[in-house]
Amino acid sequence: MQIDPVSLTRELLTFDTVNPPGNEKPCVEHLATLLASAGYDVQRF
Repeated sequence: MQIDPVSLTRELLTFDTVNPPGNEKPCVEHLATLLASAGYDVQRF
């Protein structure tokens, strides 16, 4: 699976990850999905 770095950066910039209040979960889930589809074993803490 090939991911275009510019497209990925654009996608990641759409997530509101300002802390506080800590809205990172949607971004984490998106990255976890991408990594899992590439064969990585993903764990979230």
